Amino acid sequence: MLSTSVIIPLYQYPHTPTTWAPLYNAIDKHPNLHFVVIVNPNSGPGCPPAPDAHYAHEIPRLNTWANVQTVGMNETQGVYVQGIFFDETPNHWSAEAADYLDMITTEVRKDTGIKGKRLVMHNPGTVPDASLANQKPDITAVFEDNYSRYRSQSTQGVISAKSYDRAGSLFIVHSTPIGDIKRLVNDLRPQAEYLFVTDLQERYYESFGPGWTTFIEAITADPVVAGKAAHKKAAARKPSRSRSSSNPT
Repeated sequence: MLSTSVIIPLYQYPHTPTTWAPLYNAIDKHPNLHFVVIVNPNSGPGCPPAPDAHYAHEIPRLNTWANVQTVGMNETQGVYVQGIFFDETPNHWSAEAADYLDMITTEVRKDTGIKGKRLVMHNPGTVPDASLANQKPDITAVFEDNYSRYRSQSTQGVISAKSYDRAGSLFIVHSTPIGDIKRLVNDLRPQAEYLFVTDLQERYYESFGPGWTTFIEAITADPVVAGKAAHKKAAARKPSRSRSSSNPT
């Protein structure tokens, strides 16, 4: 069974200790599922470089779970994160781009203010050249867009033309119909080690949405069993030919 981890861009402000409860519940319920949680307290509420009291309470709470890695969009003071998320990194290869990505990765690796494995994430925002994705950050967002765009012929053509390692690849797909979430997760699992799929069509990083539980169920399901169930369901929807129409008179 392919190991798949959850990425959660958690840009929802923790107004109360229960704001992030859907995430906490999923972490508790699935101790063997790996969660990478992206937090951004430094350019959000609070007075930089220190996060405000709400973040200062909730981020350490996340860090208490063994199956969670917290990743910041920059380093913060007062709380620790276990990696850095770089947004809008280059998506076309050049020697300069490669050198830049190597440099920022090296800086994170040696930064003693970052704890744990010092995870490095790159998000170009558009499908990147495979040579950049394979620069060996820990995680590269290969795709970040809506479900319709992912399903389009043009996107499928671009992705299939490039050669990405499954290890370290991330797909972020929003605006996914709830009824298609499980099928999409099964489709993406062979392509990417990290996934985030949501039904939300706007502010999709600021709420969990009705499809959050369905996404977690899909991630934790046995993909072989899930695939067979989806196939049986699809077959059941097909109209069967009557015996009289299939036999000539």
